[in-house]
Amino acid sequence: MKETARTIGRVDHLVFAVGTGSGKFGFPFWDLEAGRLAAVLETNVLTAVNTLHAFVPAMIEAKGGTILLISSVAGQIGSQTDPPYSAGEGGPHQLRPVARPRTSPRTTSASTRLFLGW
Repeated sequence: MKETARTIGRVDHLVFAVGTGSGKFGFPFWDLEAGRLAAVLETNVLTAVNTLHAFVPAMIEAKGGTILLISSVAGQIGSQTDPPYSAGEGGPHQLRPVARPRTSPRTTSASTRLFLGW
């Protein structure tokens, strides 16, 4: 992802959206194999983390930019039919409060903002 960011150059507005489920709907939750969770988290959460790591430093240096992380409401309320999907969609939602204090420069009115949309 960092190579992509270098190739693209300056990005002022970044929209991130990804969502994959386990491919196996299950209820109750304990009937699902734990291994299905790992693949979903790698796609939905680690891709968001890698994207932020690739693009945010340049936005901070430029003292401006916006990032929109799009995530399903299932990440907030849970889905009994695909719990790994809910966990994976909750990841980008939880990155917002963790990353935002690190991305908002204190000395300029132009700032990098991290938002969550769905």
